[in-house]
Amino acid sequence: MDLHVENEQLATDLHCARLHLRPFVATDAGQVTVLLNNIAVSRWLTKAPYPFTALDGQDLVARTAQMPGCVWAITIDTLVIGLIGIHREFGYWLGQPYWGKGYLTEAANAVLAAWFRQADQPVMSGYMVGNDASKALQARLGFRDVGPTSYHSVARNSHVPGRRMSLTQAQWTERHVK
Repeated sequence: MDLHVENEQLATDLHCARLHLRPFVATDAGQVTVLLNNIAVSRWLTKAPYPFTALDGQDLVARTAQMPGCVWAITIDTLVIGLIGIHREFGYWLGQPYWGKGYLTEAANAVLAAWFRQADQPVMSGYMVGNDASKALQARLGFRDVGPTSYHSVARNSHVPGRRMSLTQAQWTERHVK
């Protein structure tokens, strides 16, 4: 299912307490390459190869730069630490040095809040079985399990069992609007 906000995109820039979410720019490719050339990160993603080369980084940045308001670079000051977006579904990754600091929860809350201010369509997401951090993040955000699935991991060159998740505006509001 393609997710979109009718006739509009979300904001191209989103600000959080510690983070700035912005479109990718060409100069981000080097940092993206460093962060994704790590099997601990790329193994949980569907499209990221391992090893992740400079050409892969340039391609990812070029593709995502064409999707403002759908995909954002997660940055601290000007340093890219990950990616987050809602295109066909809600997806994200964070470089390993930035794990466990609450950055992804902060970024996800900003993106989902912007989404539900403009749309009442549910957001679909998922995670690969074994990715306990992603499972926990989606639970914190209010996503509900809607069943099993399988993902193809390019980095692992294999199919991996997963879980499909869904978040409705009512579920989001119940958890996040006081």
